[in-house]
Amino acid sequence: MSDGVKPDAEATGTRSARGRPGGIPSELTGSAAGTKRNWDVIVTKAVVLLGAILLILRLGFFEPFSIPSGSMKPTLLVGDFVLVSSFSYGYSRYSFPFVDAPISGRIFGSLPRRGDVAVFRLPRDPSVDYIKRIVGLPGDRIQMIDGVLNINGQAVRLERVEDGFDNDPHIGTVEQFVETLPNGASYRIFKHHGH
Repeated sequence: MSDGVKPDAEATGTRSARGRPGGIPSELTGSAAGTKRNWDVIVTKAVVLLGAILLILRLGFFEPFSIPSGSMKPTLLVGDFVLVSSFSYGYSRYSFPFVDAPISGRIFGSLPRRGDVAVFRLPRDPSVDYIKRIVGLPGDRIQMIDGVLNINGQAVRLERVEDGFDNDPHIGTVEQFVETLPNGASYRIFKHHGH
């Protein structure tokens, strides 16, 4: 013991005033069961808090959607995930998860603009989400004539650009165009032969 090394408290049998070896307070050492309970409480609180935050965000601000079909190619591909602003066009009875809210019509609404991408549900089947580009506004006459979008009797401008690639294994390389709407909004579209 003269070499300056202090003996182990367990080996010498010494105990602190609080009854723990080496003078460590029992509040700090805790039992294995007590430590596990503390972690369970922390994890549970974190999961509940995260769930509450996500629910609040989904109710008021953003909603996640998965792209179900290829109708928006090449802008959006099947399986892409997007966050959609919940308040861009106001709220309707379909704006709230898990329940049809008792709202008639739309509140805090504003009109969409041509070129916007919107998510909506049809009243006859509110279980299906549709994700589409807005090309017409109320009162517009929309037609497809020889594969070209016409708005109020006027063909929209199409500019041929480099070929694109459709990831559908039955399609492959396709003609790609930039379509420009009357308000100047433009985006790329695929044109498949025979469509």
